[in-house]
Amino acid sequence: MDMERDKWGDNQLSAQDLSAAFLSSKADWRRFFQEKGFEDPYPMVLYKEESAEEMHDELMEEMSRWHGYKDVGLDVYTRFEGSLNESEAADRGLLLLCVRGARHLRRATSEDILWLWRSGADAWAREAYDDEEVATETKWVDANELDEWEWAMLSEVRNMCDEGTEIYPTRLTKVGK
Repeated sequence: MDMERDKWGDNQLSAQDLSAAFLSSKADWRRFFQEKGFEDPYPMVLYKEESAEEMHDELMEEMSRWHGYKDVGLDVYTRFEGSLNESEAADRGLLLLCVRGARHLRRATSEDILWLWRSGADAWAREAYDDEEVATETKWVDANELDEWEWAMLSEVRNMCDEGTEIYPTRLTKVGK
């Protein structure tokens, strides 16, 4: 029996207690290393550039160490505007990455790790909703840039989270292929 795939905007997803390894495995490591100034594509850069391999190992070790704390976790939610049914799929949505215990990340690596987790959450949303006809574009935004509907969705998710959880919003937009 075939299971029906989610269609863009017809279902709001919640993924709680994701592992750091899971989100980082979905991250765009190629782009990450390009932004760090490396020319070789990932994963080849790890074999050609010792400093890239050291950076990768340090980030993976830090994420593993971070998971050792009891008050940490990663959750990802999607919310869509309007009616959620097949005949009226939403035109826009919001992806929210919730990070509990970000304070346990070392300052030297926290910015890079958060970038990787956001990138992994982007990929997770695209996997969930992209099909032959529709692609998902993502744009991470500061919470201060959210409009009224987006702010309401952020507040809804914030109410489900532990105090001190950092929430990173991104706009989801449906585009035709």
